[in-house]
Amino acid sequence: MFWFDWRLGLEVRQHIARSAHFATDADLVERSTGVMLPTYFLAAAMALRLAGEARYFVAVVRGRVHPNPVSWFCWGLAPLVAFAAQMSNGLRPTEWMTLVLALGPIAVVTAAVVKGGIRSRLNRFDLACGASALVGLVAWQVTNRPAVALLFSILADLIAAMPTLRNAYRRPFDEYAPTYLMSSVAMAITLLTVHHWRPGIVALPLYTLAVNAALYAVIKIRTAVPAPHVSTLDGNRVGALTGAVDG
Repeated sequence: MFWFDWRLGLEVRQHIARSAHFATDADLVERSTGVMLPTYFLAAAMALRLAGEARYFVAVVRGRVHPNPVSWFCWGLAPLVAFAAQMSNGLRPTEWMTLVLALGPIAVVTAAVVKGGIRSRLNRFDLACGASALVGLVAWQVTNRPAVALLFSILADLIAAMPTLRNAYRRPFDEYAPTYLMSSVAMAITLLTVHHWRPGIVALPLYTLAVNAALYAVIKIRTAVPAPHVSTLDGNRVGALTGAVDG
């Protein structure tokens, strides 16, 4: 989810379009979206996403949000793995941006560890999802088929997101909805910079948009009408959910 590589809108977008061969020729037919934003809007999308992660980090530091460590660890690990793989080809500004993508999730996990309570929040479901996501990350890196690598990357991210989806449903006040909304908007902007839609180009940002929108919707729906099985927390935690992060 959070480790979507911004270069998909730049050089990787052209690389995937050239190299990813899907099942039929019909998949390669270019389809104009009818709306296209200039490529420099990708910088705005990246800034919006980083801002969302920064707000989440502040909420964690202030004890208003309790993230699932498995999800956020995997979301930080994936760009680190990609960065390490890119180092063999030399480092350019785009590669350094991949490293930047890891900073937000790693900062969130670090803050959560410092605040304590990580061990008590881990269960068998979380650990199983984390192990499966790691297998997916390995498969993503070792395959030399772009379409298969794309599939593994999406599957790994989806599995990593499951603990947070579960947490959002069971303990919605432990989450911070604005971050997921901001990421959804960032992905929508990214998609609008793609003039000709092809599966290999839009699959990852479409998935990222969908999973972030799902997280946002679950949190908002589960907190709209408090139920006996939904934790009712103090004003500070409710403020964190609705976006009241000072500063």
